[in-house]
Amino acid sequence: MAQRQGSAAYDFKTFEAKTNQKARAEIVNIAERQRKKNLKKTSVSILLACTVFIAIFAANVFGYIQLTETTSEISKATSQLETLQNEYKSLEISYASMVDLRNVEQLAIYNFGMSKLDKNQVEYIALNEKDKVEHLESERGGILGFVDDILDLLNISH
Repeated sequence: MAQRQGSAAYDFKTFEAKTNQKARAEIVNIAERQRKKNLKKTSVSILLACTVFIAIFAANVFGYIQLTETTSEISKATSQLETLQNEYKSLEISYASMVDLRNVEQLAIYNFGMSKLDKNQVEYIALNEKDKVEHLESERGGILGFVDDILDLLNISH
């Protein structure tokens, strides 16, 4: 057998180039898939962060809206309270002036033609007899009438 140098049957370099190209293509393909996965994860993370940020912002705005409405309602209620307190004071003064005895006296004099009593209009009556109470007989019958009769006999007042 003759030895040949550079025999094609044992030349592994020709096979290595093809395997290297396939391996490189496969590595690039795996790297591309990994990059796409990472891109999806990043996109989901960014989308989630934006959603959380928007939710917090919306809750903050809603809180300010509620605060403004509540402050407005408190302001209206305070204004209404002040108005009612002023009306109460006015009515209280009006009531006091109506009950004032001078006003009652003037009303009696001018509207009803009344006047104060003079000393000569006062008459005193003297009674010589003592006051007494007369008990009228009731037309009760039955047990209550019987009890009343017994109490009258015993002189026990009821």
